[in-house]
Amino acid sequence: MKTALFLGAGASMFADMPDTKELMRVVRERIQKRLAKSKLTTGHQKYIAELVTDEAYSDVEKLYDGAERMVNTKTPNCLPITASLFVGAYESRMNDTYNTYYGDIINELIVLLRLIRRTIFDKFQIDPNVTDAIERLYGLVWNAMEHDKHDEFLVFTTNYDTVLEKYAVKQGMVVVNGFVSGDHLQNIWADIWARHADKINLHLVKLHGSVSWYRDVDGSIREIGGIQHRGARRDVMIAPTEGHKDYSKEPFPALLNRFEHELNNVNVLLVIGFSFRDDYIVSKIKQRLDAGMVLVSVSPTAAIDIQRLTDTKPTVVDADFGIQTVGENIILCEQKFDPENDDLHPSLSNAYEIAKTMLGAADNVQSVTRL
Repeated sequence: MKTALFLGAGASMFADMPDTKELMRVVRERIQKRLAKSKLTTGHQKYIAELVTDEAYSDVEKLYDGAERMVNTKTPNCLPITASLFVGAYESRMNDTYNTYYGDIINELIVLLRLIRRTIFDKFQIDPNVTDAIERLYGLVWNAMEHDKHDEFLVFTTNYDTVLEKYAVKQGMVVVNGFVSGDHLQNIWADIWARHADKINLHLVKLHGSVSWYRDVDGSIREIGGIQHRGARRDVMIAPTEGHKDYSKEPFPALLNRFEHELNNVNVLLVIGFSFRDDYIVSKIKQRLDAGMVLVSVSPTAAIDIQRLTDTKPTVVDADFGIQTVGENIILCEQKFDPENDDLHPSLSNAYEIAKTMLGAADNVQSVTRL
């Protein structure tokens, strides 16, 4: 029986990483301050302000992606419209007010892209004081699961923080993430996932990119150990959370392929802090559920989040630990993922026992992926 971990934003909040709403709030606040000091006309300031509050840009990834597409279009008589941007449609604006000053708007968007990057780097710096909490919490998860010292730590995540990398360093693990050693102490994307036989492997598939990745001027994709000197890099490697995504450029197609390949071999998917808002990921999870995989979702809002995956109503099986089941192979743990939550370990342990029962597992089931 093989278990994998799927992490959403809620799995990193204990380490002071922002969730989607908080990051967007900070970005919008900083953009508003920037606009108040800009030399744009009142009309163009209003346009940018409306752009960053448009419902089409409900998270930072989509805002960054949309602004970058607008900059790359560089068509004076064809201004992208936010609502249609993510279906590849563009609406021609012949109004001279837009056309004459389109260059000013583009220049401001370039500045805003840099501001978004700086904000992301600022907010995703990991405080050294939380390193012990990271180790303690993921150690707690590891102890709740059946395991073997030779098993790998298989993780899928939509997060682009480096919490798991910090955990790997503390545990003496080798991170396997598609990169290989390159020049200047940087790793280079090669879509190579070679396992190391002499160490525990953290097999980490970061589906939405990472703050430690960037696309260099030569087109290569590089990974650096820290993010403190990333401000000058031109291309932060993140992807939109929901709706249309530009998954056409590497490394995203390869990452999605890796996710699907690995997921096909998973019996239990332990989901922590994920809201199921990514349509592609949800579709792949549904396929595996239909094939008999068991899903365990841990979140204070687990019963609400699961509605994006299924409309079947949950059944309470353990009120003391907030455990519910949905259908024949979904388990919900309405628990906060926090090292100070004393109920988390027994809740996970109970949920895992239910998962084994759902799979018809015997006492001598082979050990699962290390967690």
